[in-house]
Amino acid sequence: MDHNTYLQSLSIVGPSITKENTLMRKSISAHDRLKATLMFLATGQAYEELKHTTSISAQSLGRIVPETCKAIWASLQEDFMKFPESEQEWIEIAKGFEEVCNFPRSLGVCGGKHVLITPPPRSGTSFYNYRRKFQHGVDGHCQ
Repeated sequence: MDHNTYLQSLSIVGPSITKENTLMRKSISAHDRLKATLMFLATGQAYEELKHTTSISAQSLGRIVPETCKAIWASLQEDFMKFPESEQEWIEIAKGFEEVCNFPRSLGVCGGKHVLITPPPRSGTSFYNYRRKFQHGVDGHCQ
C-alpha cells in the first residue's frame, strides 16, 4: 500500500478507532492501530511475533486487530463491497473474473484459501508460502 492510500485509509477509519487518553496512560494512536492491523493482515504473523515490530503487547493486539478490522469493514463496505443490484451487474462481475483471473463463472472472492499440496518435482520454492508450507490457492487479489 502506498503512503497516500494509507493516509486516505487512516482518514476514513481513524475516527472509529481513536481512543481517548486517560490519567493512567496514553492511548494507542489510530495510526499505530491501523498499522498493526495491516501488518497482521499482510503477514499473518501471530500477535506474539507482531508485538516486536509494533511495540504493542500481544494482549492489546488481540483486542486492536479485530476491532480495527470491524471498523475497516464498517467504513469501506458500502463503497468497496457493494452487492450487485441487477442481473447485468452479476454478468459483468463474472466476465471480469474470467478476463482478469481466468476463473469462469465466479461472482466474487473474499480473502484467500491455501490448500496443502505435495510440490511438483524440482519446483523449488515456487509453492512455498509465508506460512512456511507448500501450498497453492486463490490469493484473493481478484474481486
